[in-house]
Amino acid sequence: MSPSEGARHRLQGRDADDARRQGGARQRDPRRSERLSREGLLDEEIADAVRMAAGGETVLSPQLAKSMLEEVRRLDERARNDEERMVTKREEEVLQLIADGCSTPEVAERLYISQKTVKNHLASIYQKLDARDRTQAVLQAVRMGIVHLD
Repeated sequence: MSPSEGARHRLQGRDADDARRQGGARQRDPRRSERLSREGLLDEEIADAVRMAAGGETVLSPQLAKSMLEEVRRLDERARNDEERMVTKREEEVLQLIADGCSTPEVAERLYISQKTVKNHLASIYQKLDARDRTQAVLQAVRMGIVHLD
């Protein structure tokens, strides 16, 4: 049985007590140990991590934890950007004019569109922002940073 097959067998079929009892008798894959050492883990850290994992604990190296946190932050930033893009550029313009106090006819005139188009934009905005009316839409847009009050 190769080292990788042995590891898979241990993960699939043996409990932590069995793994602890036989821990000293297992052969180590020198390539794996060498790779882990190159990644900045010391042999003692590896041994501690194995003991902790055998005891049912979750083990993360500081490097892996940092990498995971950076990925979460990157995904969070992307999600925020997606929220901002939730409304189209034109809908943002409509929202800003509504926030500035413009009526439907005034928005239509300033954007060179029909009042019906303004109403269509507002209906789309209400749905996207889960708002019942202009006030709620503008409030939500301000909270999301889409609209700025002067």
